[in-house]
Amino acid sequence: MPSSDLGDVLQFLNTINPIVSDMASAGETVRKSFESNYLQKIYDAAKSEKEKVKKNPSREITMLRAFKNYAARDTASRIDNIISTLTLIDTIRSINTKISVQQKESPQIQSASKDSGVQPNRQFTELTGIIMALSLISGK
Repeated sequence: MPSSDLGDVLQFLNTINPIVSDMASAGETVRKSFESNYLQKIYDAAKSEKEKVKKNPSREITMLRAFKNYAARDTASRIDNIISTLTLIDTIRSINTKISVQQKESPQIQSASKDSGVQPNRQFTELTGIIMALSLISGK
């Protein structure tokens, strides 16, 4: 039977450091699990979208790549930075377009998903797009 002596309770409450340590450890475990189960999938989808954009570059990027061949070394480096920036912008634009299409199709998806019990969430879709854009910007 557990001890209910006041001295034991006070002694236990005075040793709060192990409890705080356990709570921090549990929080870190939840964070790692969330990142590996959810965020990593979003990061991978963003990288995949970026690769699609790189395989089908815009006319501007194609023109800059051609121009870069005739530029001085320092100018070529700046052109590379511009190409990277334009690729990022095109990727985010592509993600936003796909999100818009997803949201427009949402009523159709909702009627189809009623049977499965899965309900799409507009805010979650937008948040996913924001996380994808931020992961691309940060280079994750």
